Amino acid sequence: MIQFFYFEECPNYSKSLENLLEVISELNIDKNDLEIINIKDLESAKRYNFQGSPSIIVNGIDIYTEKKNRRC
Repeated sequence: MIQFFYFEECPNYSKSLENLLEVISELNIDKNDLEIINIKDLESAKRYNFQGSPSIIVNGIDIYTEKKNRRC
C-alpha cells in the first residue's frame, strides 16, 4: 500500500505525485495500491498524522523520514 498525502497549496505536490506515478508505472505496481489523500483541514491532518506536504507512506513507512506512520 502506498499513500500520498498533500495539501493543495503545496507548490511541490503535483510534481511529486507525477514522479510517484511514473515510478509506480515503471515498477509495474498496481495503481489500486495507491491512495491519494488531500489534507483539507487541521482535523484531517491530525487524523492521518500528517507530517508535511507531500508525504509518501509505503507499507506504513514514511519514505522521507523512514519512520512508521502511526495511522498505518
